[in-house]
Amino acid sequence: MKRFLAMLVAMIMALSLVTIPVVADQPVVFTAGSVSAAPGELVRIPVSVSGEFEAHTLNMQVNYDQNALTVESVEYGDFLTTAQELGAMIIVDTTTIPGSIRIGSIYPTTGATEGGVIVYVNFRVGEAVTEDQNIDLAVTGFDYLPVGQTTADPIENTTVSGIITIEESEPTEVPTEEPTDVPPMDAARFFVDTYNANVGDEIIVPVVLYNYEGNAHILNMEVNYNADALAVTGVDSGDFLTSVQNAMAVVDYTTIPGSVRIGLACAVDPVPAGEEPITIVNVHFTVLEGAANATNPIELVVSEFMNFPVAGEAVSIENTVTNGAVIVGGSTPVTENPTEVPTDVPTEVPTEVPTPVIPDMATFFAGTYNANVGDEIVVPVVLYNYEGNAHVLNMQVNYDANALAVTGVDNGALLTGAQSAMVIVDYTTIPGSVRVGLACAIDPAPAGDDPITVVSIHFTVLEGANNATNPIELVVAEFKNFPIGGDAVSIENTVINGAVIVGDPVPSTETPVPTTETPAPPTDTPVPPTDTPVPPTDTPVPPTDTPVPPTDTPVPPTETPVPPTDTPNPDDIVFSAPTVYGRPGDLVAIPVSVEGEFNVHSIQIRLLYDPELVTFESVETADIFGGAIVVCQNKIDDQGASVRFGVASPMDAISVQGVYFTVMFRVNSDVNMGTDIPLTFDREHFEFTYMPLDGETYDYPVFFNDGAIIVGEEPIETPKPTDEPITDEPTTDEPITDEPVTNEPTTDEPVTGEPATDEPIDETPVPTDTPNPPVTGTIALVGVGIAAIAAGAGVVLFRKKEDEE
Repeated sequence: MKRFLAMLVAMIMALSLVTIPVVADQPVVFTAGSVSAAPGELVRIPVSVSGEFEAHTLNMQVNYDQNALTVESVEYGDFLTTAQELGAMIIVDTTTIPGSIRIGSIYPTTGATEGGVIVYVNFRVGEAVTEDQNIDLAVTGFDYLPVGQTTADPIENTTVSGIITIEESEPTEVPTEEPTDVPPMDAARFFVDTYNANVGDEIIVPVVLYNYEGNAHILNMEVNYNADALAVTGVDSGDFLTSVQNAMAVVDYTTIPGSVRIGLACAVDPVPAGEEPITIVNVHFTVLEGAANATNPIELVVSEFMNFPVAGEAVSIENTVTNGAVIVGGSTPVTENPTEVPTDVPTEVPTEVPTPVIPDMATFFAGTYNANVGDEIVVPVVLYNYEGNAHVLNMQVNYDANALAVTGVDNGALLTGAQSAMVIVDYTTIPGSVRVGLACAIDPAPAGDDPITVVSIHFTVLEGANNATNPIELVVAEFKNFPIGGDAVSIENTVINGAVIVGDPVPSTETPVPTTETPAPPTDTPVPPTDTPVPPTDTPVPPTDTPVPPTDTPVPPTETPVPPTDTPNPDDIVFSAPTVYGRPGDLVAIPVSVEGEFNVHSIQIRLLYDPELVTFESVETADIFGGAIVVCQNKIDDQGASVRFGVASPMDAISVQGVYFTVMFRVNSDVNMGTDIPLTFDREHFEFTYMPLDGETYDYPVFFNDGAIIVGEEPIETPKPTDEPITDEPTTDEPITDEPVTNEPTTDEPVTGEPATDEPIDETPVPTDTPNPPVTGTIALVGVGIAAIAAGAGVVLFRKKEDEE
């Protein structure tokens, strides 16, 4: 379990260490290649950069005449491949603006320092083109912007455009068959071909991998296409995804129009090589009505392809991509038109759920429905008696794949209402099974209405389905409460299965369903009576407790001054926030630091504040955690307002001390002068844990130094004690007769005795009394989008693990 979670973490690791700036001695040069081509010919144009630089942002365009040239595909060069390895966010857009390819990259920490080919652009020259074609480059942004610097420094650069010289020659035909002569190369190659099709055609496009040596544990890639011309009707998993055990495979083609997302994480063994080439997926495209006669690129983007052995570190596998296209209006469709898909909506599906079947525990329920061949049925899977306490759900909805096909799944309120959560709904990898996974990083999934929908599954009854009852079976492998700082506790639950009855009248199976579950409520029924008398025995307790709150009420004031007098134990890890001053409307910085000796893998800190007194503006996290996952967010909910900070390092332990994050608060303009605004650490929800892959976990003891914002001006009297102890103290604090006047003129030390050791001049200046200033070295992370995997995969990071269970 622990190893598997570590590899999920590896799928979104995008941080590295800061490098030393490189100053260019001469302008950087961006160059587009020049070639000769005949009308109709496919040409390859490299776009490269050279010179000395350290760049953190790139924004450029490759402009061309869209009436003469068509972009068939764009391949990453060494420059962007290296950018991927540095965790950069990369955008290559060939479709938004006709006649312009937009290329952008943002580096989270380490910038680009080496030149090379940025992209290879594969252009198709138009059949009627007779004039030479310019390939113009425009660099709108190429900047040095290290972490922690707020203003970008432009890097001087120049551009050299390319040209396609048109020659007379016979055009080259577009290949319509699988390639037989993929050029040999040392790196693994992801490949998709180019196909001809007409409106209404269905095309099955395999995505294959050449030169694969059987050493990959992790794959994260996209197959991007033009959603205005093509629709994905299904995806078949190939041998690459199905040939390994103990692996999680995710194929998602419904969440983001125009993109098929593919993810694979192998827990132990890598994917075996198998035959050459090995198929990753087969994508079923349909050419939409109204699609223009044009070339529609199919672009492959491989963000992660790694070898990640159990006892080693993740190593990227060198790879390249060869993109393809679907040419609408071409000569020969690749496959025949599909069988007509039924579009009629079936008779109204019953939504009423029989109430007798709901026991006194969380109950997962799927109803029973009637349908005929060709009907589409929407089957909601709902949860009764849910109290809003689940952080983890792992379940399956199993069905007969010979009678039913899943055409889509809608996430219900249980999945969409959970913030900072990873949600996986997979209905393509394993025929006959919809896999549903939920892992909440901080708060549990809220309860919402009762019942609350988990998912709604769209089934279609297949041709040839017999008149029979097709069970819909629910299997809940995990349903747990897993709070931060606590252990996982399974939530008691039961399931009520459903069915799709093909060709029968009103379901007769709903009657036995309640009766099969009816015995359960009677066994539970006597339990409430035994519990019923317990509340009366507890009832007198509140009255006895009632006077306690008044006695406890004054305790907090008496305890308030206690923390300043308390001192941490020698082994405690100290979380600290300063006390600062600010006037109404001022922006103040609160650096939160951690001190002590430790080695930890999981950190959770919450700083609580009053949103009626201050407003959260922003937060900056320090870049001192190496390759760890860092998450920081502001949240206001039923538990109050807090800034939540988390770090998870799956491999290397964190031992660094110092400022971990800095919060910028604005003092609300209506707050009265003299108000003391507390900034307190959440004592209940924190984590500071040593969590090795192979070994026992250990929670470090912690000590909290709370901070505050005092509304008003910082006292200016603080420096006076440093100037007056020599002349004023003898007269105001002690009689002259008690201390000889002859000792006072000594300038090196005040009155001999206690004042000499307790009040040295050098220890009373303002810096010891004034609030800690904002740490200017605090570094803000540049946001990097991997969508959903980004955000969400940190879900299981900040939890104690049940690895030895």
